[in-house]
Amino acid sequence: MTTVGPAAPCFSSVDRCLRYPIKFLSSPHAEYSTLSARSEFVLAHLRDNDRALLREELKCVSAPLSGQTKRAPGGQTGFFEQGISVGLGMFGFQVLLGVGAVGYFGVRTALKWRS
Repeated sequence: MTTVGPAAPCFSSVDRCLRYPIKFLSSPHAEYSTLSARSEFVLAHLRDNDRALLREELKCVSAPLSGQTKRAPGGQTGFFEQGISVGLGMFGFQVLLGVGAVGYFGVRTALKWRS
């Protein structure tokens, strides 16, 4: 039996069937309410054997897409670059903190030994 939802505590004696009943998880729903005008057109012409109308529709559907808008060069930071920046920032902060602490305590220790 597959469990749905958060796990119940170990000391709980609630039955899974009472927590998530089948009626709660199986509500009927329609996948498509209406067909589009284009799908009705295609279905109607597939029933006929008129290939000329289907070729025209294929030409209409397979028309080239409009050109993509160009991004400004160097103006935006993408997700990959943001991830690198965040990772380096988090790692760099730890390294900088560690190097600073080692440097501070190292200089203090060196000055104590010197005197």
